[in-house]
Amino acid sequence: MLRDKDPDNASKAAQAARDVSVALERLSKTEAQRPDGAARALALQLRSLEIALQLRERNPASWFYHRTAAVAYFLSAQRAQAADNQELATQCLGGCYAVLDPLIQAGMEIDADMRGRHAELAPQFAKQATQKPAGGPMSKLS
Repeated sequence: MLRDKDPDNASKAAQAARDVSVALERLSKTEAQRPDGAARALALQLRSLEIALQLRERNPASWFYHRTAAVAYFLSAQRAQAADNQELATQCLGGCYAVLDPLIQAGMEIDADMRGRHAELAPQFAKQATQKPAGGPMSKLS
């Protein structure tokens, strides 16, 4: 494809995909505020997560897309909890940790919010992260 050969077009396509992911997150937040919106909010957020994971996979050297995936995992966990799906919420939190941990272990400079999120999740997921593949517990979505 032409966009694959032109880095500028590939970058624009990635940014457009991220914009779609963020728009889905916003729709999810709006839907979550409706009395009967938890299931729909979760579905929208999971679609955002799928896009974020694809971006991370296609841009493995970009800290920005790793952070995008970590945020999408965390928001998915919140939506899953609101939809009374604790198993999925736990998987999403594990995915968030699995994205952040290699960055921290590699000594990458990451923002305080993500460093704090990693620290919050470490007691629950640090041991699991050493036992699971690098893709995290929800790698099937990537």
